[in-house]
Amino acid sequence: EELKWAAATADEYERVRGWLEAYVCDLTDHGAKLLLAFMTGSKALPPSESRPADYSRPSILVYNDWHFPGSADAHLPTASTCIKQLYMPVYPSREAFVAKFRTALADFQVGEESRPGGSSLGYS
Repeated sequence: EELKWAAATADEYERVRGWLEAYVCDLTDHGAKLLLAFMTGSKALPPSESRPADYSRPSILVYNDWHFPGSADAHLPTASTCIKQLYMPVYPSREAFVAKFRTALADFQVGEESRPGGSSLGYS
């Protein structure tokens, strides 16, 4: 079944961005490296002076899951390591956001340490 989604409203985006910012600020060094690997496929960004001119910074797309709009049942966050983008559903509360994000990162840790980003895990 195809994943259907719609862009989040400005208020939803700001709410999720705030939760993500607070979550990232509380991460340990290991947690930050894991998040970066989940989003980009690498545990470290190249130094700014050695980045190619066409280097794209990691980005976040916040969306509404049409199957479970604004629900704690929304899909887990995923990522595309090719374009360095995190896909984050809108959740009804910070608690649901943290629970889903922790699940996605915990699932990502299973297996090899150098495993590529979240999109390869086939979340549905």
